[in-house]
Amino acid sequence: MAWLWEHSEGWRRLVRYTRRSPLHTAGFSVAALGAAAALGATAQAGTTRDEAGGELETRLRKRASGDAKVLVAANRARLAVLLDEARRASSGDGADAEARYAASLRGVSLGTHSAGTTAGVTAIKKGGGGGGGG
Repeated sequence: MAWLWEHSEGWRRLVRYTRRSPLHTAGFSVAALGAAAALGATAQAGTTRDEAGGELETRLRKRASGDAKVLVAANRARLAVLLDEARRASSGDGADAEARYAASLRGVSLGTHSAGTTAGVTAIKKGGGGGGGG
C-alpha cells in the first residue's frame, strides 16, 4: 500500500475522501466488492468447459447403462436412509446410532431391513426388530 500511496495521486485522493466521510467509505466498499464479484464471475464464465444449459449432463444421463441407473437408485436409497437416521438422531430418537457405529467398526451393517439390496428399504425403527444385512 505504501508504494500505491507514493505513486498514485488517485489513491491518495481516495484515501482522503474515505477518511472524511463514512458514506465515501461505504461507497468504496460496495464498489470494491462489486468489482471483485464481477471479476470472479467473468473468470468462472471464461474457464468453464460445460456446455450451456446442462446439455452435457443430460446427454450423459441418456447414455447411462442399466447398471449405472441401478447404482444411482441404490445410492439414492442409501442416502435417504442415512438422512432419515440423521433426522431422527437430531430429534433425539436416534438411540440406535451408537450401536450402529459400534457395529460398523466391527464390519457389520445394521442399516436396513433387507439383505443385499436397498430397493424399497427404510431406516430401522426403534424397537422394530429387523437387522441383519450384508
